Amino acid sequence: MAGCGEGGAATVVLLGSSGSCSRGLQRRGLCERRRLKATVSEQLCQDLLRLLREEIHTDITFSIGYTLFKAHKAILLARVPDFYFHTAGETPDNLAKHETVAVENFKAEELRTFLQ
Repeated sequence: MAGCGEGGAATVVLLGSSGSCSRGLQRRGLCERRRLKATVSEQLCQDLLRLLREEIHTDITFSIGYTLFKAHKAILLARVPDFYFHTAGETPDNLAKHETVAVENFKAEELRTFLQ
C-alpha cells in the first residue's frame, strides 16, 4: 500500500502530541483561532446592530420627548440588566408584552448611542 510503511500500518500522530506540529504551526493555529473569534464577534455585533436599526421584532419603546427608540428586552437584559430592571421592571411577565417607557435625564442622542 502506498504511504503505509513496511508493516502495512499507517503512522498516526495525535493532534496536540509533541510530534504533531512545529511551534510555527501551533502559533499559526492560535492566530487563526483569534482571527476567527474576532470575525465571529464582529459579525454578532453587526447582526445585533441590524436588528436595532431595522427595528426587527422590537418589544420595548423608549420615548424622549417626541423621539421614539425601539429596542429588544432580551438584549437589554443580557447586556445591561440594571438598566433593564430599572426601566422594564423585575417580573418575567414583562418580557412577553410590548411596552413604551418614558426616559428622563437623557438626551435623545445619548440614548441612541447607548442602545447601539
